[in-house]
Amino acid sequence: MRATPRARAAGAVSRDVPDDVAAAGQLDAGVPIDPTDKELAWFDGLNRRYPFPLAWPGRSWLDGQMAAHPAIVRYYLEGGDSRVVRVLRGQAEEVAQAGHGPGGVAGTGTWEASSAKLVSRMGYLTEGRTAGQARELDFSPWGGAYNRVPADATAFVHRDPLYSLKHAVVVDPAASTAAKQAAHRWATRSWASVHRWGTGGVFPNFPDPDLDNWADAYYGSNHDRLLRVKARYDPGNVFRLHQSLPVR
Repeated sequence: MRATPRARAAGAVSRDVPDDVAAAGQLDAGVPIDPTDKELAWFDGLNRRYPFPLAWPGRSWLDGQMAAHPAIVRYYLEGGDSRVVRVLRGQAEEVAQAGHGPGGVAGTGTWEASSAKLVSRMGYLTEGRTAGQARELDFSPWGGAYNRVPADATAFVHRDPLYSLKHAVVVDPAASTAAKQAAHRWATRSWASVHRWGTGGVFPNFPDPDLDNWADAYYGSNHDRLLRVKARYDPGNVFRLHQSLPVR
């Protein structure tokens, strides 16, 4: 289980952590800051309380991961996605020059057409992208174990889809308003280009502030049950944002 608590409020809600958490395999408090002495003392208290490992991977851990995996940093922050498009385009051109598809049948055009279509569709990943803007399409296969669990067995309701597709753009916090608006337009256009083929559901860990009916998109038929859980374990609404479950 991966939890992302509000670090400053953690001590205030520690008494409300249910004993059912002890059934979890591991709890990671994934926050992008290193804990203060007070926060570390609280977290060490949890380590003594529960019989499973706890970890707080903070900023030092993140910096270490970035240093250990520079290729990933280059891909997302230094335009590595452009190289992916160039490689795909080069492969499509080589196949077209060979004059045959994967089965060796000349003139069928099947492989050439599909490859060219893929490259043309992926071209919008870099079209008009400015320096410092990182675009992402995160295609995650689900199915399998995801689909074997009933929708009402856990809080996670999305048990029918075979995959998810996340559209994201990252810009520097200090970027201009125009740059941020351009990034937002690209993400919106990318999402709209495929939304009509989707289920209408949205993975709650990928919040979208533009959703009209976010409660149904995130939680579906589990929404009412989760409202009851919220009222029981967080009656003071400590964990909140503009799309969080309300206390009723």
